[in-house]
Amino acid sequence: MSEELQQGEADRVARKRFAFQRANKDVMKDADQLAAYAAVYANMAALGCVYPDEVMRRIKLMSDNVEDGDDKEMRSLVLASRGRAHAAKQRQETEDTNEPRHNNNGRHALSEMRENLLMSHREASGIEMIDWASKRLNLRWNMTEQDGETKVYVANSVTRNLNKAAKNPKLTAGRVTKAIMTSVFDDVNLPFTITTKHVQGWEQQVELRSAELLLAQKTLKKGECVKAKMDAAIDDMCEDLSARLTSAPIRLENSQKGLNLL
Repeated sequence: MSEELQQGEADRVARKRFAFQRANKDVMKDADQLAAYAAVYANMAALGCVYPDEVMRRIKLMSDNVEDGDDKEMRSLVLASRGRAHAAKQRQETEDTNEPRHNNNGRHALSEMRENLLMSHREASGIEMIDWASKRLNLRWNMTEQDGETKVYVANSVTRNLNKAAKNPKLTAGRVTKAIMTSVFDDVNLPFTITTKHVQGWEQQVELRSAELLLAQKTLKKGECVKAKMDAAIDDMCEDLSARLTSAPIRLENSQKGLNLL
């Protein structure tokens, strides 16, 4: 497909999307959800995409009042969108595309994830849909099973929930122990696990994790590995983690060993 045809198709999709959003902005107050529905409508109307029956029925009901005439206002919106897309493309070309982006705005990333999930193949499994959408957005994700439940965590959603956890008054009400930190993570629906592994000799390494995210680690030497001292060391690690969560913005780093809390 030539560049001109591609641009024309992109313009048609943009016009449909903007028209849908304008027609339904007073009906649907959730901006993220409206953007997701608008993307689906544009793909259906301009590209002939097919979605699950329930989604298509919902979109058709909401599209009754859509007027997608090519007026001046809409053309200006399309041109603005094209300019932003070009700038974003230039920025992306200067980045290392092999490294997941963890600095996306959480609300915007969630909106993009919803749009891409709605655009995924209708017969795909849930995990396949998440994998496909995450790859399109260059986001890292992982899945855990806990208490009989399967949970999926995307890097941006982990950051968002950690920011919520950092505002928990339990972290500033007194000494933060293992039990309190576990409760804080439970409050934002994040797992919190403590693991120990042998390093060498009598030494053991203690790690605090949330799924695959490494929160903190410490090596205990000979004499520190008895239960009472280990429990005290873990409580100290939780206290230090509390200070890190509450004193600075949450930042994650993707290293060769996995995802780490900075």
